[in-house]
Amino acid sequence: MNRVTLIGNLTADPEIRRLNDGEKVANLRLATNEHWTDKATGERRSRADFHRIVSFSTPLIDAVIAPHARKGKQVSVEGQLRTRQWVDQGGVTRYTTEILIGPRGSFQLLGTPRPAVGPAGPSGSEAESELVEHDDIEMPETPSERGNRVAARAAGMPVSLDDCPI
Repeated sequence: MNRVTLIGNLTADPEIRRLNDGEKVANLRLATNEHWTDKATGERRSRADFHRIVSFSTPLIDAVIAPHARKGKQVSVEGQLRTRQWVDQGGVTRYTTEILIGPRGSFQLLGTPRPAVGPAGPSGSEAESELVEHDDIEMPETPSERGNRVAARAAGMPVSLDDCPI
């Protein structure tokens, strides 16, 4: 079985393009963190790993990745490991290992979405169409969010951007 599940933070906005045959492809970069205490020194240590994520699923790209995936967002990715071989401009054979989000894979945005705040002014469709996300609004933590944060921290997963070296 070739199956990978990762939870981490996007290190860049997705790169979405079309192939020669018109098929869409999304390339994402993900950072995962591991934290531990060094038994010899008692010092807190951490390590970040970086992963390449690829999806050819047009419905997933159109519905989730293109409109919502942004640098710094915490996501869960499930897919298959794939190593591909290519030759660079210098004629050197290179290898790249990626996580492919295929038909049996998944991509989920994690965390609580921020409330959309509209501009002061007229109500109705004009105001609704200009909704803007504000990252500076503090939202109270729900019990389930606190449980998720505690569980993630216990598992050594990043809980906030402060835990991610991006």
